[in-house]
Amino acid sequence: MENKNECGECTLCCTLLNVPLLNKPAGTPCEHLCDTGCSIYEERFAPCRKFECAWLKSNANVALRPNNCGVIFFEKDGVMFGVADNRDTHYHIFTQIQQFIKQGYGIVIVKHGLPNLINMEDKMHIFEEVIKTNILK
Repeated sequence: MENKNECGECTLCCTLLNVPLLNKPAGTPCEHLCDTGCSIYEERFAPCRKFECAWLKSNANVALRPNNCGVIFFEKDGVMFGVADNRDTHYHIFTQIQQFIKQGYGIVIVKHGLPNLINMEDKMHIFEEVIKTNILK
């Protein structure tokens, strides 16, 4: 799928996701993250170079860009994962989740620090432990 969107100001993946190659645990800012984005962007590591969130690969509204909505969605092995930051609410992402379910994706949502975020239809599963696994390999 051709990318329709660009990262722009968004660097949420640089904080929320686990990057084993960099020994960067989930929920902690990457050591290369600076005020203007990635300080080694042109030479960034393969996992970072390859990663594309669902918003980046879409033509979705900028309100659903991860830094604006607080959730990074990405597809892996037919499952749409969503990793949420620690904002109080993520209600505005329900429409996006419903669209993914209608497209046949299983959904896993992980909210940093909270075990339960959403319980929606049989296809949605919430596993806090997923945030501790190696999402980027």
